[in-house]
Amino acid sequence: MLAIVACIGLVVASRLRRRIWLLTDLAMVMVCITFIILPVVASITSGLYREYLRTDIVFAVLAFWAGVEFTNRIYLARRHVHQVPVGRILPNLVVSIRAIPLLAVAICLGLTWLVRFWLLQYGMFFSGSATLDRVLSLPYPLVVLSFLTGLLTPILMVWAGDKLFSSRGSGQRDFAGAILAVLVVGGEFVHGFASGRRMLIQLFFMMAMPCLMLGGRRGQVRGALIGLAGIITMIQLSPFFLEMREQLPQLSEVTRFGQVLDVAGETRDYGDRAIMQERSRENVAARMFFVHRFVGDLLTAQETHGPMLGRNLLNAVASAIPRVLWPGKIGRYAPEQQILVWHEMPVHDMSSTWVAAGVADGGYVGAFFYGVLFGLLMFGLLQFVYFSSNLPLFLKMIFVGQLLHLAFNVESDMGSVFVMLRNMAILVLFFHFWRPSRMRRPMAQGFATRRPAEQGRAPPYPASRTPGT
Repeated sequence: MLAIVACIGLVVASRLRRRIWLLTDLAMVMVCITFIILPVVASITSGLYREYLRTDIVFAVLAFWAGVEFTNRIYLARRHVHQVPVGRILPNLVVSIRAIPLLAVAICLGLTWLVRFWLLQYGMFFSGSATLDRVLSLPYPLVVLSFLTGLLTPILMVWAGDKLFSSRGSGQRDFAGAILAVLVVGGEFVHGFASGRRMLIQLFFMMAMPCLMLGGRRGQVRGALIGLAGIITMIQLSPFFLEMREQLPQLSEVTRFGQVLDVAGETRDYGDRAIMQERSRENVAARMFFVHRFVGDLLTAQETHGPMLGRNLLNAVASAIPRVLWPGKIGRYAPEQQILVWHEMPVHDMSSTWVAAGVADGGYVGAFFYGVLFGLLMFGLLQFVYFSSNLPLFLKMIFVGQLLHLAFNVESDMGSVFVMLRNMAILVLFFHFWRPSRMRRPMAQGFATRRPAEQGRAPPYPASRTPGT
């Protein structure tokens, strides 16, 4: 118990010493809450010390944290001409989003909901309703439009959050912009309810970004309150989501918006609220235990079967390569199922996390290596956003939105991470060949924050401050 408390203190102290937080720091806060702090609270409230307070799990998490911290230290120690001013990337994106005309936002919002209503006709609106048969039955134009409009959500939510909550806003608080921002937030939260609790909390974080990035101390407090409101909302609505999940067979057959309202009305009367709140607490505790305990189960199974020695990582990479390019590629199982098969554990719904994947490939050493990989991925994508060719604004936001999803989503399948990288590479290649003359200019010009005379030398940061995100 003392060792666990000391480890928590070490993690917290290392973050408080740094004035500027990195995006990887925010991600590690989520990891430590999931794997260390919540299990400690659960063990105290339930008395199940042996089930929750396993030192091997804590040491695996700390090995992952050490890998991320190692990458942070190496990256922040770079003092040469190509150092990325990562402390300005996210704020510059928010400033760029402020310049988007109201008409463009209205067109994007209208197109997004037209596509969603079109998907509703095929029974694809609620979480879990996108079965393989329905996906294969979609017209190709709808598939393309669905993919493109799904990428607009981060831009719309950041724009709306800036309009509604940022202390500086867009220079003026126009009535039309505020109304449009309310429509954006309301519409995205309706879709967030249908998508599940994770999507809902991510919308709150996106909306809080302008306050956190540009609002100073007051803005940071305002952004923290928005995030806290999101957490409270998610907790209070957990009974609703549980009831909605039980009605999933009925929801999966919804093909008209009127039916959505009918089902929502039925779900609202979900019975005794005290009983549902108790079920909600049990659901949250079970899910947290599921995420936390799987790492310990892997460590126990490796005493007999040994680590996978990189096979899980190779399988995750292979899942993102089309069979046209690699006809005989491995991958009879999904990456998360491959872990269970190797360790001769029952194949079922499992908790796929970066920590679990690292432990599966190499125990504590694997967890450290995956921490390094996680940090390199974060910094590498941020560096690409800044120094790559002059990509369109929405494409920059796609990359940053994917980074935020990766940072705040503790349960992340390694295969989906490499699929994300593949899709981003396809988009970059498409815009490179579509606009070759503009794509070869330095991307720093796209942010409009550095003068031409400053190109080619390190950004003028004070010696006492370290750039961060």
